Amino acid sequence: RTPVASMRRLHTIALHARRQLTTDLRQSHHVLRRTPFVATRTRTYSSTNTTEQTSPIHNSPPPPSSSTSLSARASIPRLASLPPDSPFLRTTTCGSLTAADVGKTVVLSGWVSSYRLVGSELLFMVLRDAYGEIQTVIEATSSGENAALLAKAKSLTLESVLQVEGTIRRRPASMINPAMPTGEVELVATDIIILNNVMGTLPFLPSIPLSTFHVNEDSRLKYRYLDLRRPEMQRNLRLRSKVSMTVRQVMVGEGFVEVETPTLFRPTPEGAREFLVPTRHPQKFYSLPQSPQQYKQLLMVGGIDKYFQLARCYRDEDLRADRQPEFTQIDLEMSFVTCEGIYALIEKLIANIWSVALGRTVPTPFPRMTYREALSRFGSDKPDTRFGMELQDVSHILKSSKVSIFSSAVTPPKAYPEAEGCVLALNAKALSQSLSSTEVDSLQDEARRAGGKGVVVMRADKDPMRTGVFKHLTDTERSELRSALNIEQGDLALFVAGPRHIGEAVLGRLRTVCMGMAVKKGVMTLPRGDEPGGKFNFMWVVDFPLFSPSDVQNDTSPLVSTHHPFTAPHREDIGLLMSGDYDSIRKVRGLHYDCVVNGVELGGGSIRVHDHDVQMHIFRSVLGLTPTMTHRFHHLLSALASGCPPHGGLALGFDRMMAMLTGSESIRDVIAFPKMGGGVEPMTNSPAPVEEAELAALGLQNVPSTDPAYKQP
Repeated sequence: RTPVASMRRLHTIALHARRQLTTDLRQSHHVLRRTPFVATRTRTYSSTNTTEQTSPIHNSPPPPSSSTSLSARASIPRLASLPPDSPFLRTTTCGSLTAADVGKTVVLSGWVSSYRLVGSELLFMVLRDAYGEIQTVIEATSSGENAALLAKAKSLTLESVLQVEGTIRRRPASMINPAMPTGEVELVATDIIILNNVMGTLPFLPSIPLSTFHVNEDSRLKYRYLDLRRPEMQRNLRLRSKVSMTVRQVMVGEGFVEVETPTLFRPTPEGAREFLVPTRHPQKFYSLPQSPQQYKQLLMVGGIDKYFQLARCYRDEDLRADRQPEFTQIDLEMSFVTCEGIYALIEKLIANIWSVALGRTVPTPFPRMTYREALSRFGSDKPDTRFGMELQDVSHILKSSKVSIFSSAVTPPKAYPEAEGCVLALNAKALSQSLSSTEVDSLQDEARRAGGKGVVVMRADKDPMRTGVFKHLTDTERSELRSALNIEQGDLALFVAGPRHIGEAVLGRLRTVCMGMAVKKGVMTLPRGDEPGGKFNFMWVVDFPLFSPSDVQNDTSPLVSTHHPFTAPHREDIGLLMSGDYDSIRKVRGLHYDCVVNGVELGGGSIRVHDHDVQMHIFRSVLGLTPTMTHRFHHLLSALASGCPPHGGLALGFDRMMAMLTGSESIRDVIAFPKMGGGVEPMTNSPAPVEEAELAALGLQNVPSTDPAYKQP
């Protein structure tokens, strides 16, 4: 046979083998079977168990030869074709090779992602680096050429690190892989150096997609250095870097100055629980900042005018999928600015980020909605406006009903609108016929989780107005309900009776739950924003109350800051604030604004108090801070009295933004080394205990905690 005919025959054999291998993987969920050199998975990972449930991939190479000195193994070998003064152990990267490189001799370095021996003459191997992957071919001839190279390749284990020299050649048309950016070409290896052969056991292979072989998150975080090799994690972190660069370019282009603020701050009585840092000064502590709020205001006093940073922030609170004890926010502050100036800047920044990250055009300006409208229509101050299911107040229909669960709930307005008794409802169109009784019953649990006692369900399958409590309604009440809620065959209507703030919270949660059910059942199509056909509905939520009652049911309840105590009031409401009258103060609106997209609060901010007397009035007269607590803000009060310009700012959650841009379900997938529940980082096993002597040096000792949230060791 001619050399060309032999090559085509070998490629045909390899194509058949690859197709058979793909079938084996899909049917058995086993990792590439070692023909003699790849082990087989014998168990699976569990998505719920926290313990490892797998038979590891045995990648144990033969023990190092005793004749190989440690110093020789510790040195970095290089192929002879690389110049001695070459700054890199490669001439190009795996993902950069195309048909234009055919015939070139290259040196590549990377990890063995997969390989397959076809007969005894041909080995296919996928070499992967941070920029992509390429198929590598090692062929042995009947004359014995390349036999030593093939033998070396057979000793390899998956995820070992190699340096490979070879020539780029075009694949036959039948072997082109359109799913690979380098799928038109392959590397014919002429020499291999093993830079680091995997020893021992790997808990999982990063080259196997999670959709094919599930690995629980505990294992992924414990062996994060392996998990980071997965293409999805590489893509997420590289996009994060790209977006952070875009942020800097936009902000610097707008005249902002990037300033790093301290990580060690003083404890303050604001916001969430802080992380305290002991010092060698007796009974004195730092705290890790929840945000650079006070420092950035002081920068405005210092004349910086426009400040920004990608700030690290810390909060000692329970974790969720979108929350970490340490996180990053795009933090900014401006002097001599109004709300309109903040809106315009953030809209420009977001439009640039979405263009760079997704190639999407974001319409500006963003629509605006008041805080009260958002709650009354959607049951949330961060509404998802991509779908309907809006809340309806049906109190006027049911206030005189013979059904006491409705009529008794409707009470006159109180001091706070949130405490008014009412009956609220929503209609999940066409959902009833798709849900089982168990699924409908689960809505009761969701209602209780949101603070309610339950929910009254109407399934419009037959004649809903003649069943359950609804059979006691009058014909007029039935007709008005049907019209107000647009109830049709197959709809699912939900009713909550009680204080308005509870009804809005319950139906706001159930609205989101019903949307999820509708999407799952195929009743509604709602792709993620980053998916084809998906939308990003940006909006501003404005006109928050400056203060909120600790207990809305108590007309004289103490007031707390809705946002934080540094938020300025509306200009028209300053007289109400300074009046000292409780009923007047509770009506004051704050210059606070939230940027919301698809039901997620992307960020928030406000125009700040810049007057010393107004800030002191808020601290003492409204919030009732003691002189000791007020003294903690002495530095800020002193600065406000030193010629502070009007200023305002905002912070965008960078981790949350990246999760949205990448379509990740958790912000842990866009952070290199995140924490698990309870703030545990399993890879380094932190937090960790310290020796008693170290505690004693700081004047500390271990005592039982009185905090119910504290987890005893």
